[in-house]
Amino acid sequence: MKQTGKIFLWSALLICIFNFTSQAQPSFIFPSLTVDQGSVFNVDLKVASFEDVIAVQFTMEWDVSVLKFVAVENFGITDLDIADFGVEEINTSQGKLTVAWSPDNPLLGISVDDSTTIFSIVFEAAGGPGASTPIQFTDNPTVREIANSDLDVFENVVYVEGMINILGPNATTISGNADAINLVQSFPNPFSNQTQFEFELKERTQAQVRITSASGKKVFTEDRTFGAGRHTLVFKKDIFPSSGAYYLQLIAPDFLVNQKLIFK
Repeated sequence: MKQTGKIFLWSALLICIFNFTSQAQPSFIFPSLTVDQGSVFNVDLKVASFEDVIAVQFTMEWDVSVLKFVAVENFGITDLDIADFGVEEINTSQGKLTVAWSPDNPLLGISVDDSTTIFSIVFEAAGGPGASTPIQFTDNPTVREIANSDLDVFENVVYVEGMINILGPNATTISGNADAINLVQSFPNPFSNQTQFEFELKERTQAQVRITSASGKKVFTEDRTFGAGRHTLVFKKDIFPSSGAYYLQLIAPDFLVNQKLIFK
């Protein structure tokens, strides 16, 4: 059986001889997703510049009032399995998940292609409509440490946190200052040709219009300045790659609107 504590032993033995490397620094990237209340979904951790790596450890955290931990799956690097994760309820009930991995041959550096999913966390969307939580990388209880086969520690690893937003049964939520905007539902919705989204602002604001797929992939983004008053955004079928559910977001400094779209 794999020893889940082996990475900590590596850290203890090598801390005095590790050097900091100028090699390209790995990136660990969680997506930002909008999900339906009560749904069970995957949050994929993807990597970039993951080259010649022999040790990975860190802690991930989230708000347990928003997300309920279900499982870890889809292991995408050599010798990574459930034994490398701290999935005990004492951790996950507090919104913490630890990982501590090294390959069975600790001198064999592992490389994977950019955008590889190295594992997926399965959550249930437990919070109410409009609830949100980041998924963050932290050092408590397991400190962040990534090393290569030369026993060099990567000094400037990039950690990109995700944000999970929960959408209610009426398919529209507003987070933040709800008084800043009045909404009209997108119509038609579902749609096959085009849909339009109408809203009214109390005052001028800068905002990003973003549409993502159910998996979190961006299919449309536009940064605009909107004046006070009524606005209509029209989205034609050409921007939607396939039928299914999409999520429209209007992201402003003091509010966030989520609208579920169904493209037939």
